[in-house]
Amino acid sequence: MSLYKHILCATNFSEASNKALRQAIELHMTNRTKLTVLHCIEPVVLASYALDYVQSNHELIDDAKEQLHESLKEYQLADIETVIETERAKITIPKLVKELGVDLVVVGRHGHHGLIENMIGSTTHYLLNHLPCNVLIAQE
Repeated sequence: MSLYKHILCATNFSEASNKALRQAIELHMTNRTKLTVLHCIEPVVLASYALDYVQSNHELIDDAKEQLHESLKEYQLADIETVIETERAKITIPKLVKELGVDLVVVGRHGHHGLIENMIGSTTHYLLNHLPCNVLIAQE
């Protein structure tokens, strides 16, 4: 019997989150858990796209769906649920943990670096301190 029943893996398509995704899929396959893969289109990214490319939310979501599909294609698993949200990960992940009954969240250690990370803080650090479930941090 598996220790976990439902894993939520958050990805921002960085190398660290790709490693987290590989670990989440391995846990999913080994333990026959439910797996949900989440990508959040952060408001900072939305503002950047609006200024630079004048893309609508719909186009950003379509782009994210395609990127998520490409990230998962190599595993050929039909039973993975995907979710794309246009909200900060710090808000979306705790909400989904509660709504879906998630008992393990898998994230990468670092995603985006530099000024943005210093302004908004570390999502991973926030999740460690605010989630009611276990958090697995995939190291780079």
